Amino acid sequence: SFAQGGARAMSTTNVARDAFDAFHSGDNSKCGQLLEQISGFKGSFDVKVAHNKLLNEYYKSGCSEPQHLLTQLTQAYDRARERDKKDKGRKKRDDDEEDMYREDEDLGVLRYNQALLCLQLRQHAQATLILEELFENIEPIDDFLAIKICFLLLELCLLQREPEQAVAVLAYLEKPTAFLTVLRSERPAVKGMDPPGGEGDGSDAKGERTAEIATTEPKAAAAAAVAAVAAAAAAT
Repeated sequence: SFAQGGARAMSTTNVARDAFDAFHSGDNSKCGQLLEQISGFKGSFDVKVAHNKLLNEYYKSGCSEPQHLLTQLTQAYDRARERDKKDKGRKKRDDDEEDMYREDEDLGVLRYNQALLCLQLRQHAQATLILEELFENIEPIDDFLAIKICFLLLELCLLQREPEQAVAVLAYLEKPTAFLTVLRSERPAVKGMDPPGGEGDGSDAKGERTAEIATTEPKAAAAAAVAAVAAAAAAT
């Protein structure tokens, strides 16, 4: 029933918040247990939960085996893509389209983490391929992740001494309409557009999602905070 579905979504959201807090407090054992609960709520393979279980285990082990994590993330990505192929054509309703959009976002975060690991492992060519693929489809990507994709791609261009490859990225970064949800206070107002972030536009939820994005800090080269935050957990 609708009431039962709402209760389950709330329960999943609460557990996701607890998992997020446990991860950031360094309690990886508790985080793992909570992620297992979320996995049970989902019932079927969920790439975001799988992604975060892998990241949590990576941190639990002291971030000691980046190549192993990269292999596991690649397997999770391939599994998600294979499932998408099977589901293609069957998802027609609006709520299904929303689910597909959310899954694409989840895969974007996973791919970004793959690129970070490749960079850490000095697999620059593979990192570039991943980031260029993300950049080619950057428009629908969450702004916070999109910024990270752009700057990591610029970093790779410099590392490989190919500054000419950075021209398209720099041109995109200079667009006044880029990253309005993140840089609205620094961007000039665009005529005919209302910058997001106003009351009731869901900006708080988007802010929560930014916590799942991986960073380029040395020990956190592939480590996103737990992606099973409220915005993700609501996808029952």
